[in-house]
Amino acid sequence: MRPTRLGNVLAAAEDRCGAPYGWDGPIAWPRLHTVLGDAAKETVEDRRDALDAACRVSVVSALCAVISSVLLARTGWWVLLALAPLLLSGLAYHAAVHAALAYGQTVRVCFDLHRFDLYPALRLPLPGDPDQEHRVNTALSEFWRQGRAMETRYEHPEPAPERCSCRPRRGEPPADAAGG
Repeated sequence: MRPTRLGNVLAAAEDRCGAPYGWDGPIAWPRLHTVLGDAAKETVEDRRDALDAACRVSVVSALCAVISSVLLARTGWWVLLALAPLLLSGLAYHAAVHAALAYGQTVRVCFDLHRFDLYPALRLPLPGDPDQEHRVNTALSEFWRQGRAMETRYEHPEPAPERCSCRPRRGEPPADAAGG
């Protein structure tokens, strides 16, 4: 348990993202984020920006409430104006909690849909079944977190043969003769 609702939501997102597959979410996320496609990255960054903005508005509004209550302390009823930024701070905090839920859900979806994109980037073979996936992911998380040795073989795909477009192969017409 964290001292705030926002902290609890973010801690739950950390604990849950990737866990069903054996990943330690906070350890694996920076690596997975690098192999995400543009659409997934944009969605994650939009959700993170919304969370950051709501947190900033909440903190700045709370500070404004404190400062304005000090400045208006001797003005009688005018001190009630300090309630406006305080109300805004509460609303922004509520929005930050909801933005954190959306961000956590988006990260979980990235693990669900893109976790297999990480294996080719690491030159590892794709797991054959869910049990093997869980074992490999747990071993990778422990390797990244604590430096524990892993027993695995790397896969290095053969590079595609390069074709020079300047000379045709035997039996092929030149590029100009083919109508291109």
